[in-house]
Amino acid sequence: MGAVLSCGPVTVASHLTGAHLHEMLPRRTGAIEVTTDRCPKRRSGIIIHRAALEPVEIVIIQGIPCTSVARTLIDLCATQPEMLCEIALDAALRMRRKSLGHLRGYVETAQSRSLPGRAVLRALLEQRGDDEALSESEAESIFARALRKGKLPIGQRQAERPGVRNGRVDFFYPEQNLVIEIDGRKFHSGRREVKRDKRYDNELNIGGKRVLRLTHDDLVHDEDYTLDVVAKALGTSACGDRP
Repeated sequence: MGAVLSCGPVTVASHLTGAHLHEMLPRRTGAIEVTTDRCPKRRSGIIIHRAALEPVEIVIIQGIPCTSVARTLIDLCATQPEMLCEIALDAALRMRRKSLGHLRGYVETAQSRSLPGRAVLRALLEQRGDDEALSESEAESIFARALRKGKLPIGQRQAERPGVRNGRVDFFYPEQNLVIEIDGRKFHSGRREVKRDKRYDNELNIGGKRVLRLTHDDLVHDEDYTLDVVAKALGTSACGDRP
């Protein structure tokens, strides 16, 4: 709030700071980013973006003026790596902050206004069907991105877990009778969670399903292994733009 107030009227939190306020990305150390329609003096610890915002692009979060979800996403797409933008987009869809239809409509409006970032956001939206909103974690979003990069099928997202136990599996490929589970850092790292996951896997195996379980480290630090093992499990090969 101090950063917003120090830059004068019609100033809002935006970009990475806006994404944090919308809970699309975790808070990061570094400068606070704001957007304003004027040219205030430079201030230490504040990155100032100059742009004219439409009234619908300004919201209030915890008393702090901030760019809307759609405007925040398009600003991220203009300034940040694509992977970070994709994580933020998946988070917005997962939390149902905005629908795919709304974002697609906003991109068309952004086109007429020549807003930077519109082409990247359009490309990310075009990669998704309606099921993309079912992503349950950042790890699942990273995995789906890797599959698209390797030109591998994504399968059924958050499919019902076979058997008597209620629940869902992360990715299911009916033709290959294959279940892929993604172990994110938050819900799969403790001893109790590991024991639970093994029992779930045993139930699926007994039911005739093949289970492939990948970790967050596999996705982030060894994408080649991830794509290769998934391709082998699917009986195909990854053919993305890897070296």
